[in-house]
Amino acid sequence: MPTITVESEAPEEFVRLAEGTRFGRGAARYRRAGLAAQLTRFRRPSFVVARERGGVLGGCVLDPRRLRIRERDHHGLYRALLNVRAERAGEGIGRRIVAA
Repeated sequence: MPTITVESEAPEEFVRLAEGTRFGRGAARYRRAGLAAQLTRFRRPSFVVARERGGVLGGCVLDPRRLRIRERDHHGLYRALLNVRAERAGEGIGRRIVAA
């Protein structure tokens, strides 16, 4: 069972995994090249990371945002780059990351 941690810095293994992940569906599939540089655009990111035996299985980035809904401001989180190692797909790791 993987351990879920929340970290203030992006683990290098998470960055490599996310750069190699194909996001999207169907014809709208893409990779995030130069991800380390893109991560600097987040204001106050937190990295939710699934680990097992010292290795990263997956993770996502959370960044606090102020949202305007029906003329009112709300505090929320922007979630990005949710990914799990392909060989571990279907094990519920992504659901555990999101639920953390």
